[in-house]
Order: sequence, then structure tokens, then C-alpha cells
Amino acid sequence: MRCKHLLAGTSTIACSAAVATLGPVPLPSPKLLLAAVVAVAKVALYCVVGAWAARKGLVTPEGRRLLSSLALNLLTPCLMLAKLGPGGGVAELWELWPFTANMVASHVLGLLLGLLSVRLAGVPERLRNQMVVSCGVGNVGNLPFVLMAGLAADPALPFAAAMGAGAAAELANRYVAVSGLSAALIQFPITNIFLRKQPEGAAAPKLSWRELAAGALSPPLLASILGLAVASVPTLRDALFAPSGCLRLVGEVVDGLAGACIPILLLVLGANLATGPGVAAGRLPGSCVVAAVLARLVALPLACGAALLAAWKAGLLPASTEPLGLLVMLAMHATPTAVLVHSMATLYGNAEDEVAALLFWQMVACLVTMPLGIAVALAIVAPGAG
Repeated sequence: MRCKHLLAGTSTIACSAAVATLGPVPLPSPKLLLAAVVAVAKVALYCVVGAWAARKGLVTPEGRRLLSSLALNLLTPCLMLAKLGPGGGVAELWELWPFTANMVASHVLGLLLGLLSVRLAGVPERLRNQMVVSCGVGNVGNLPFVLMAGLAADPALPFAAAMGAGAAAELANRYVAVSGLSAALIQFPITNIFLRKQPEGAAAPKLSWRELAAGALSPPLLASILGLAVASVPTLRDALFAPSGCLRLVGEVVDGLAGACIPILLLVLGANLATGPGVAAGRLPGSCVVAAVLARLVALPLACGAALLAAWKAGLLPASTEPLGLLVMLAMHATPTAVLVHSMATLYGNAEDEVAALLFWQMVACLVTMPLGIAVALAIVAPGAG
């Protein structure tokens, strides 16, 4: 019964807002739906390979931890530096303010939907923080790189035809990197606040500014800031990333390490999902799973998408906002819970098994919700492609 209440309380509200704001939403053509399915299938295949490797013992639990640490501390920073470094720097970040605003809105509304889900689904007190942060913190740091680059370079879509497959994919990755920079400033503090476990009966410990800074200033965030700094100094940017730059060798190494980031992250994700929902399956109420899926993968994309498209149609976004950028912003709302949530829950020993189960079911559900959401977004921003 609580699950039915949740469906009425979140999805219906979001659907009503979308319909009232935008009117009839165009149905995606089979061509657009196929493009969305192919993009999501690419992500799924990486995960399948990771699951197979885990089943064969090629990627052990200790190996997954080592690969995750390598990705966090080296590969992801290289990815952010490689995508932001060749750009326009701080000036470009200022011009792309809608991507930052989009991320702020997504996280705020996601957390509010999480709080609403906790009330409607009767989530046990010990899992409330995990539930809220699972709804509010999405996987905007690696999945969108694969999805958006694939869609931008798809010859069946207008983006590649307009600017070339390579240039379209590079631009999409730039948009994703800017969004990821904004998300990093939000996600690390949020996960620290919600998942830092308090001793029973003890007052909440006061965190020093050093502890807060250590939680917020992650290697990917520092690399993003470095990338903006490099891009803001044309001489240094050209030295690293121009074909004839004197430091091009360094830039090529950064590019090479960046290219390994997403495959490794997705292989590890697949290996982690290979065991299913895990030992917490019996301890996690079904209402929590349904609430998380509906809030994160249904209500949030509908509500944020309606607000974003309303702003676009009302002329509130800059005139330079083009369809590919709008598609990236819409897709950011459709991603499942970030793997970061499970990593932080594991770090603090705070119901990490239950968080892993939530993540598993969201990843399964997003195989259906993401292609549908992306196909609808394509039908809106590129209506002539169908």
C-alpha cells in the first residue's frame, strides 16, 4: 500500500507538472528509441564483461578495491583534466552556467524527493539517510560520458551531421565534464554529511575544517580545477593539448589514462553487480526499493525535465544553448544512484550492504527507464531526426 502511495505522491505529481508545463510530449520514433537503446546497451555490455570477469575470478574483491582506488585517484582526474583542459577555462564555465544550475536543481529536488519517499514508504529510521542520499546523488560522473559521446557521434542523429562525429562527441564530453565539476562540489559534502555514522547515544562530532576540506576536495575535483586553470592560460593550454605543443607528450599521456577511466569504472561496476542484491536483500524492505526507483528514475527526470524545458521554451536559457547541450542536461536527471554513495557508505560502515542492494535494483531498472527517457529527450530536442 505504501508503494502505491509513493507512486501517487511522486510520479503523478511530476507527470502532472510536465504535462501542465509543456503540453503534449512527442512520442519518440523507433529510430530515436533505437539510438537510445544502443547507447545504454554499450554501458550494459561493459558491465556484463565485468560481471563475467568477477564470476571467473579474474576480478577479485580486493582487485575491485584496487581498481576503484586507481580510478578515483588517477584515471578520473586525468579524464577531467583531458576534457576541461582544452576548453575555454573560467570564461567558458561562466558561459555554461545553465549546466551548473541544472546540477544544483537536480540535487536539491532529488534530496527533497528522497525526504518525501522516506515519509511515504515508511523507510526504517536506520536507512533514512541512505535513502535520501540515494535519491539525491546521481551517477553523473561516468555513465554520461559513455552515453552522450555515443549519442553525439551517432550518424543517425543530427549532431554528428552538423559538426562531425568527433567534434560532436568532444563537445558532449565537455558539457558532461562541466556538469561533473558542479556535481563534485555538491556530492562529496552531501555524502559526508548524510553517511558519516554517529556513535549510538553520542552527540554529533564536530568536524574540523580540515576534515570537511578533505571530504570535499577529492582528486577529481582538484583535477577539474586544474583543468580550468590550464584552459584559462592559452600558452599552457596550447603547450599541453595543441598538436605542436612543446608539452604535447604530457597531454597525450593524460589523454591515454583518461581513455582507460570509463571502461575500468564500468568493469568494476559490473563486477560489483555480479553477486546480485547481496546479503542485504532480506533486510531491505521492498518499499524502499520501489521508493528509490520511482523517486530517482521516474519522478526526478519528469520534474527536472519539465522545469528545464519550460525554461528553454520561455527563453530563460542563453541563446547559445543548443540541442546537444539541452540533451546532456536532460540526460543528467535520468541516471541511477552514484557509485560514490556506496563507496562512502562502505568507508563509514553505514549500511553499505543495503546501499549496494539499492544500487543493484536501480541499475536493473535504469536499463528500461534510461532508454525511454533519452528517446523522449531526443524527440523533443531533435524532432527532425525521427
